[in-house]
Amino acid sequence: MKKSTIWTIIVVIIAILLIGIFSSINAKEEAENPNSREEAMENDNNDFENINTKHQYKDGEHVFVGTLNLPTPCNSFNAEVINHEEGENPEIKLTVNDLVEGEICAQVITQKDFKITYVSDNPNQLFDVTLNGSPVELNLFEVSPDENIDTVELFIKG
Repeated sequence: MKKSTIWTIIVVIIAILLIGIFSSINAKEEAENPNSREEAMENDNNDFENINTKHQYKDGEHVFVGTLNLPTPCNSFNAEVINHEEGENPEIKLTVNDLVEGEICAQVITQKDFKITYVSDNPNQLFDVTLNGSPVELNLFEVSPDENIDTVELFIKG
């Protein structure tokens, strides 16, 4: 065999060994921190900065219709209104549920719709909004009482 062929084989073998070493190091780090992605998402609501929500007050009832971006199509969430003590604002509580342990799911941002109603005599009722226990603000779009909130489309520029 020629010397150049031998050197080419040696370089290829070294490259394969290096790739194997770096792959095993990365796999070891993931095994040590399997929930690092989930923990980062729990501690950071930046993915939920813009929760665009339609609001309508009609016949003594507040209606909120919106879309929440979830980290995967396998995540689910709860949306509810909680009454607190007299003098406190009702809380719109949004909770993203964790994946079932060991469940494999594509890491694709997925939009899921929600609809919440709250009966109140006050058309100017204020609400506190939390996502996974942290305060967030809804990007509210008012819908007039004579329109159907479910069919009104939002056209957001930018």
